[in-house]
Amino acid sequence: MSSPHNLDTYYPPFANCSLSSSLSSESVDVDVMSGLSTGAILKQYLSTFPSELKIAHFNARSMRSDDKFSELLDIVSGVGLDIICITESWLNDSISDSDISILGYRVIRKDRVHGVGHGGIVIYLNNSFSYKVLASSSPSQTPSVEYLIVEIVSASSKLLLAAVYHPPRAVRAGSLDQFEEELEFFLTNYQYRFVLGDFNIDLSIASPLSAQLRNLFISLNLHILPTDTTFHRLNYDSTLDLMAVGDESSVLFTIAIFTYRVVFFFDQLFSKS
Repeated sequence: MSSPHNLDTYYPPFANCSLSSSLSSESVDVDVMSGLSTGAILKQYLSTFPSELKIAHFNARSMRSDDKFSELLDIVSGVGLDIICITESWLNDSISDSDISILGYRVIRKDRVHGVGHGGIVIYLNNSFSYKVLASSSPSQTPSVEYLIVEIVSASSKLLLAAVYHPPRAVRAGSLDQFEEELEFFLTNYQYRFVLGDFNIDLSIASPLSAQLRNLFISLNLHILPTDTTFHRLNYDSTLDLMAVGDESSVLFTIAIFTYRVVFFFDQLFSKS
């Protein structure tokens, strides 16, 4: 395990296994480890951290089909995650909260209203937490950044969580300005601050857009957590899915499971009781 003051991506035994998944952007081979499902392995591992705040981000690329939602349930149900953020939910008002409910969690969602029915954000929040939506992106006829900024309260502690989906067609200079302005307005009120999502800007290469995104986080005093690349195609790997925190010393480590475009992290300072 890495020291919280010298943070590295930590890979538990299941992190690099190849598991077939309709949540993945590419099909992969099945490699069964000890006959356990990904969810069972996660539950076994996460149970060793009962007091830490456990947050996950998935890029689902649709929760609309029964198969994809069932697979999501298999991965996260009962494993002990406190907050689960989904980008590219692809949901609309024909799908109710009860259609995508997960036992033990309440649903917060921001569907894409206009344009192609992709995009969208869902946050699953442990039922023991209360929340308040502070801000969300405005509906737009043109591709633009989608986000939810939420206050989450547990016992005497509160945190700010921002979940972001930045569509590829919206990526351009200044496209995150509105999000940055709203986030900056609320950040100073919170000791615990977490921003995560799919930004569709590859930070593993130097470019004007990646520099702009890094500068955004620096200006807000947020620290990008190190992870392995999260998006994989033949001969091309990139880091599109990001997590940033206000206090990186509070994070025990991150876990990347690249076949699912999922990243977990564990925060040891936020009190859940």
